[in-house]
Amino acid sequence: MPRITFTRDQIITVIVFNLFRYEKLSELFDPEWVKREITELQEQEWQALLDWVEKGEEPDERARGVHSFLSWALLPSPNPLLNSLENTLKTLDWANVRNCDKKAKSLTQKGGSAFWDTLSEIYLARHLMRLGAKQICFDPEEDPDKKGPDLSFIVGGRLCFAEVHTTQAAEVDPIQRAVRKWQKKKEQLKGRDHDAVLIFAECINEMGFRSQLLHLDRSQMSPLVETKSPEEQLARLFQEGGHCVAIFNIDPMTGFLDSIRWYWREDMQPWAKDQKPFKNYPRGQTVLGKVDPSISPIRVCSAALDTILDLYDDEAVSLSEAVAAVSGSPLISSFLTLEQFLRLAEERGIPYFRVTETELQSEVDRLRRYG
Repeated sequence: MPRITFTRDQIITVIVFNLFRYEKLSELFDPEWVKREITELQEQEWQALLDWVEKGEEPDERARGVHSFLSWALLPSPNPLLNSLENTLKTLDWANVRNCDKKAKSLTQKGGSAFWDTLSEIYLARHLMRLGAKQICFDPEEDPDKKGPDLSFIVGGRLCFAEVHTTQAAEVDPIQRAVRKWQKKKEQLKGRDHDAVLIFAECINEMGFRSQLLHLDRSQMSPLVETKSPEEQLARLFQEGGHCVAIFNIDPMTGFLDSIRWYWREDMQPWAKDQKPFKNYPRGQTVLGKVDPSISPIRVCSAALDTILDLYDDEAVSLSEAVAAVSGSPLISSFLTLEQFLRLAEERGIPYFRVTETELQSEVDRLRRYG
């Protein structure tokens, strides 16, 4: 039988239909944007996208010019990638994060790097907000002739500036790479308030289509690696005014970070230790979560599960938010239920009911009074 294939018009129709249910995403990636992106694909790029849709084949170098979001929008429903991005953008918008709409618009720019750079900033901002960072702002530099930091926010009463860099996963030590990148980016952080905290955050991601494959073991991209003498490598960065390097990576399936590690200059460590947004996640050094075989026969492939459990333990996310994230990610499990998630939490010693001693005594007094 001859192979049945899609036309460009059909693919455009499918993407527009799949985006219709998402308020923010359908505004950003409107039908005109979708039509333009598909129409302008070179023949080899178009064939690579077709192979992804029709055969599920991992695209090769031919797909370099294909915008990553196109493949996201072509995945079947339920689509955790789109759900997580939509919910994150809405949450940042509701929280009045400054320049949020402008930053979101960067997702539509041509070239894969702009898309992934922006995702890194968006999901890092959401992580910081979960943990209590205030007055978050994207691209806070007001002078249009200057290139400023990517993020500003307040933690513990201090203004913090962060330059966020996204790079492909590689064998190079992430700390070593961050120090090299600092040399190019440091001017964007200098000249700020003398009491401001200057942070260089490096996101390690696998670019392009590979990051979207549901069977991909994303633990291979985790920055949870033992770096060789990080203090020695960071000495130059700290001498030149930097206060911290953060190494993290994102899990677009859940909308959470897979993991994040903070490396602070020695004199900043006592202050940073007391600030909730600067905690390391997951707290342990394991990359893969441990799942009871009776819960799911599918191997856990994301460090995000460990991070989500730790955030739930720290009361940085609600039970409903945590369960919604893990139940929608095929990378984490075959759709964990509420009961299964609670069993995982119980295995870690995370109680279901959490009340302070005062709240407990109040409840006991109430029962005595009316019991």
